[in-house]
Order: sequence, then C-alpha cells, then structure tokens
Amino acid sequence: MRHEQIPSSEAAAVFAAALISRAWKRTSRGLRTEVFHDGYSWTVDVPSSEQAEIVYRDGYGGWENVTAVADWTTTVGLVDAALPVVNLR
Repeated sequence: MRHEQIPSSEAAAVFAAALISRAWKRTSRGLRTEVFHDGYSWTVDVPSSEQAEIVYRDGYGGWENVTAVADWTTTVGLVDAALPVVNLR
C-alpha cells in the first residue's frame, strides 16, 4: 500500500488543528483524532511510545494513506492536548 508524503507546511497545519481538537479517543494503538483542514478530513494518531503521525486523509475521492511524522515537541503537545479530553469520557 502506497503512502503519500504530504508537504511539511500542510502537515504543520493539520498538527496545529489536532492541538485544539476536542474529538480525541483512545484506540488499541494509542490516541487518535480526526480534524478538518483544506477540504479534507485528516486522521492523526499518537501511538504509545512513538511520535505522532498523520495516517489518513479523506475527501471527495475517498480516503488515502498519507504519512507525516511529528517531531517530539509536537507529539508531547498533542498528548497534553488529548489526555484531558479522553480522561473526561
């Protein structure tokens, strides 16, 4: 299965949207949220003990496997943003 590398500027915008997401949930892999940016729905995962990554985008033509890995600073920020949300559920 092919994973399309997305431009770093687009990845930064998706990670920024994930930082303010209130839709985080726990999965068997770790934490996950879905955010909307530039006409797409993006899936952001924060696997246990790994860096955050953008794994899918879904739009008019269906979903695509994409890839963009966050740096550790962004990953820690995403975990800090996600934990209060998932702990309220």
